[in-house]
Amino acid sequence: MGMEYAPNNMHQMIRGYADIGLTMPTEYAKLYTYQMFRALGYMHALGLCHRDIKPRNLLVYPNWGVLKLCDFGSAKNLNDGRPNALYICSRHYRAPELLFGTRNYTVAVDIWSAGCVYAELILGRILYPGKTVAEQRNLVTRQLPKELIEIAPPDVVELVISTLSLKASLRPSAFESCAYRCYDQLRYGDILIPNDQPLPPLFNFNHTEVKAAGILIKELLPRQLL
Repeated sequence: MGMEYAPNNMHQMIRGYADIGLTMPTEYAKLYTYQMFRALGYMHALGLCHRDIKPRNLLVYPNWGVLKLCDFGSAKNLNDGRPNALYICSRHYRAPELLFGTRNYTVAVDIWSAGCVYAELILGRILYPGKTVAEQRNLVTRQLPKELIEIAPPDVVELVISTLSLKASLRPSAFESCAYRCYDQLRYGDILIPNDQPLPPLFNFNHTEVKAAGILIKELLPRQLL
């Protein structure tokens, strides 16, 4: 079976920047995380939860500025009548409700994982690096590192804090995340990817996405597309 070649995953990108003492530039972090949330929005609209969002499962095409989800082996329709696995998702990106034993979880577990990924892009290291489940439980109940709040732009901190709410029902949906003001730079800015190419299509929402977004679509689209 032929598979599409991807030059990098997000884990490799993060480590590459860390090796030279840097973190991913804010503009590129916004570009890639926006596509991560948009992809999750499409999955959730189809009734599917990914359940293993982490940097290694995010394929990156730097020359095009494109990010794609991969590894759907843990994906599931949470409302299909089958029991939902409790031990799911890589530990460092596992939502609190999973860590504390809830089986009736929602797609909000993906939002938590995505928030952890965004924080990792900012910090250049894993946000909650628990070595055991017990240590992970302890870490996720602490406040966000002061360093993250100090170095990230306020609009990014606003989104990350929302996605990392301990209460699942308070986390934004994937499309609500895309509508946060930190992504206005993509909607109205002039960001170029490293080779000075224009941004990939970010607002070509299909029927499924438009239906799932509802009235939020007006906030997701640049004004010139309304």
